[in-house]
Amino acid sequence: MKRLWKWADENNIPDYEYEDDLHHYNNFDDYYKYYGFPRKLSDLLSFSTFKFESKLVELPREIGNLINLENLYLNENYHIKEIPEEIGNLINLKELMISYKIRRLTKRNNKFN
Repeated sequence: MKRLWKWADENNIPDYEYEDDLHHYNNFDDYYKYYGFPRKLSDLLSFSTFKFESKLVELPREIGNLINLENLYLNENYHIKEIPEEIGNLINLKELMISYKIRRLTKRNNKFN
């Protein structure tokens, strides 16, 4: 988990918080209202939605350890070229939103094809 927190800090991802400025969204579901990455272990272990729209270059392999993750929103992260193979460990993942520039989803990730 320390690697995930280091990655979040290096990418200036804020602590997980409720986003209350939602006027720019239409048909907004509750799970979109949270933003950032948890810095408490108990929150990280129950983390179900990761939304971060910025300039991420990579996702760490350790993202696959977040087995309670259900929603992964990486819109507008156009610099990410590859999704790590370990994302296939996210057995509860229901929704993955990524930029169109991602060039590689490995065979293990084929549940997203």
